[in-house]
Amino acid sequence: AVNTTHHDLDLLDIPKNQKFLMNIGEKGAGKDMERGKEAVQQHQQDILHLTRQTFGAQVDHIMVCFGAGGGTGSGSVVGLVEIAKRYARYIGLKDPNKNVGVLMTLPTVGEASSPRVAENAYKSAWELSQMAAAGKISPLIIVDNDKISRMYPGMTVRSFWPSINNTVASLFDIFNKLSSLSSQYTSFDPVDYHSIMESGGCAIMGLTKVSKFSDKFTLSEAVKKNLEKTLLAGGFDLTSSKVSGCIAVGGKRLMASAKGLQDNIDYAFDVLSEITGKATIHRGIYE
Repeated sequence: AVNTTHHDLDLLDIPKNQKFLMNIGEKGAGKDMERGKEAVQQHQQDILHLTRQTFGAQVDHIMVCFGAGGGTGSGSVVGLVEIAKRYARYIGLKDPNKNVGVLMTLPTVGEASSPRVAENAYKSAWELSQMAAAGKISPLIIVDNDKISRMYPGMTVRSFWPSINNTVASLFDIFNKLSSLSSQYTSFDPVDYHSIMESGGCAIMGLTKVSKFSDKFTLSEAVKKNLEKTLLAGGFDLTSSKVSGCIAVGGKRLMASAKGLQDNIDYAFDVLSEITGKATIHRGIYE
């Protein structure tokens, strides 16, 4: 983790040796993207060293995560992407453009009421979108904080952000874990997962629980609604998708006794294929 102020770093529950203060003589970037950019340029070798020391060489994919709107995050992200690509080459990844992605959070409407914050977020989102479209990063994932605040009303201040962070992280975690498991039905293997992560452009992910699955359309409706209600930013043209993945997980008793379940799962996969414009669909069925 890197920042231009120790206050934000102190709040992170990670080992101290995994935090790096980009000291630029000021306590933060003060919403100035140039300061964030200069901070990375000034400390790029130190950040690269920290990356090697923290993660070693057993890495398949790198995600640079930042909050858009501030000066440090918005100003430093492109420089951090370049450092990540240097690290990728160092550990032997063949195509850093495909192995380095970005996860960015958009400010809420309240935060974006500040013209400086809105401008910073727009600039960084535009530049990263161009990089994603050109295949220079893969993928770009955009988390819409304002959308999240509407989806999770009534949460306490203390639980709000940890809950959201855990939810987003768990999406990566569940796909990653399932891809490492074998299935007697249909496996979503590591090659499938890598092909999605390396396909370029923007990516969205979602997770949903279905309790009434006897109806043929229940699973397919769940897939459709999940794409619409994901925590990530919306507004994408899903028909332009290149690659998609969908995994169905059920209990052993369910898989053994539910009649017609295979047909319903297959139909949900087919609907996803139609929604995504006949993109390549990687499927998985696990119990």
